[in-house]
Amino acid sequence: SSIMKIILTEAMFISSVAGLLGFFAGYVTSRGVLPFLGMEIASALPLDPIMALFAWILAVAVGVAASFYPAYKASRLDPTIALKSL
Repeated sequence: SSIMKIILTEAMFISSVAGLLGFFAGYVTSRGVLPFLGMEIASALPLDPIMALFAWILAVAVGVAASFYPAYKASRLDPTIALKSL
């Protein structure tokens, strides 16, 4: 139903943004930590676009998978009963 599509679209958007922010936060953090460990940044931390794409796709897939059951349950609810429970 349309409620399920709305919830899954929202989950896809949020997990997409979170995946990108998480990837870049991890990359920036690791670039800041490597010099303290005595490692050369260029050799220890190559930026592979395929791995970045895989990480983003995995984040979106996990977000949508985690939202599927709640979206399914919400699409089966009567709207008046759902609003009364708030």
